[in-house]
Amino acid sequence: MNMSTVLICPYFGKLPNYFEYVLKSCEYNKKINWILITDDKRKFNYPKNVRVIYMEFYEFRNLIQKNFEFMISLKTPYKLCDYKPIYGYVMRNYIKEYEYWGHCDIDCFFGDLFKFIEEPMKLGVDKIGYLGHLTLYKNRQDINERFKLPLKGKNFKDVFTTDEILVFDESFTELSMNTIYEHYGFEMYKKPIFADISCLYYDFRLYKYNEKFSYKLERRTNRVFIWEEGKVWSEIKDGEKEEFGYVHFQKRSISIPESKIENRIKFLLRPNEICLDYNIDKELKIKYRKLFYKPYFNQKIKAIKFRLRRKRNEN
Repeated sequence: MNMSTVLICPYFGKLPNYFEYVLKSCEYNKKINWILITDDKRKFNYPKNVRVIYMEFYEFRNLIQKNFEFMISLKTPYKLCDYKPIYGYVMRNYIKEYEYWGHCDIDCFFGDLFKFIEEPMKLGVDKIGYLGHLTLYKNRQDINERFKLPLKGKNFKDVFTTDEILVFDESFTELSMNTIYEHYGFEMYKKPIFADISCLYYDFRLYKYNEKFSYKLERRTNRVFIWEEGKVWSEIKDGEKEEFGYVHFQKRSISIPESKIENRIKFLLRPNEICLDYNIDKELKIKYRKLFYKPYFNQKIKAIKFRLRRKRNEN
C-alpha cells in the first residue's frame, strides 16, 4: 500500500553539528519526505527526499500571519511549538499530494519510521502521535482545521495572541490539540514509536509512555543507541535490544567524529558523542555517569519559571 507522507520541520539559526547524521537517517526512509524550512544556507548533502525551503524567520512568520485576520504573536522561533499543529493548514499549497503530513524536531535520528506508522495509516487514523517531536495528521481540510475548534470557552486565538509558550502541540492542558481530540472524540494513535531520552541526566534514561498519556522515567541503564542502514535500536548490558521508529535526544550536546558520515552505514550514539568505529561489547561495559550535569539544573529552573508564569496568568 503506497502511503505518501511528509514531515515539516522549520529550523532557524545555525543547524546543529550532527545535522549530517540526521540527514543520513532521513535518506533511508524512502517512503517519507521532509520539508526543511531554514535560514541556514550552508551546503549539506541533502538526500532526494528532503526538500529545503530557504526562508528567514520573519518570512515564515508572515506566511502564518496571512492565514489569520488578527495579529499573531510570534516574536521568536521558540514560540513555534504552539504553531506546529497548524503547519498543514498554513502550508497546504506545499503538501497537496500527500496523504499524511506531520511536524518533527531536528534533534532526532530516524530509524525505519514507516514500519511503525504503517498500521495506523492503513487504518486511516486521523492523528498519529501526541508529542511535539513528531506527530502526523491525515491531510484533509477538516482535520487540518480542527485547531480552530473551541474548548471550554477558549480557542486558538488565546494561544496565537500571547507571547507565552502554551505547548499547544503536545500538552494536555485546558487548550491543546490533544485535549481538542479527546474532547471531540477524534481518532488518535497513542502507541509510542520512539525513544524519548530525558534531558535531565547525562546517561540515557528513557521516558516510558502509556496510552493514558502518563509516563515514568526509567532507572539508570548502560544504554547506547545504534543506527545501521535505516534502523535504530538501543542495547543495554544484559543483551536486551529494542527497535524504535526514531530517537529523540532533546537538544543534547553531542560531539561528532572528524571523518564524514557520507559513505558510512552505521554509527553509535553515546551520551556525549557519535562514534563511527566501536566494539559493542566494550561499549556496554562503560558506565556513563556525571555527578553534576548542568542541563539538569537548567531544565529544573526553566520548569519552575514556566509554572510561576502559568500561575500568574491563571490569577
